[in-house]
Amino acid sequence: MSNFFSQIDLNKLGQKDYLFETFPQTNGLYLYLLILFGLLVILAGASIYFYRQPKYRIYRRYRSQLFNYFLIGGLVGLVIVGFRFEQIPYLGSRLIMSFWLLVLIGWGSWIIYFKFKVMPKIIKEEQAKEKFKKYLPKNERK
Repeated sequence: MSNFFSQIDLNKLGQKDYLFETFPQTNGLYLYLLILFGLLVILAGASIYFYRQPKYRIYRRYRSQLFNYFLIGGLVGLVIVGFRFEQIPYLGSRLIMSFWLLVLIGWGSWIIYFKFKVMPKIIKEEQAKEKFKKYLPKNERK
């Protein structure tokens, strides 16, 4: 683990030559990114089993958001790491990887916002509708 933290230098991210390098080195933190993106793909498969029989439709929407986030995030990340490993110019650059990590952070923030701010409101509305429908007369025509 000490090797991991010794490789991180946040001051380099502000340097233009470091970010826009056409053929960056293939060694470094990319093994850890490969593990991270591989875990995202595995979590995509695991997220299918959450909320299997949801009581409310909003849980299915949340489950699909999680699945899309993990699968797309992991696969695109693995492709970028593959470009880096094959030393394909520009597509394997640090700028593309930094951009993709920022997209994942933003997308994950939206999912967290949806889970804790939007979902409770929709669930309360659904519960109120169920409570209202409970007292409506039943249609028993044959």
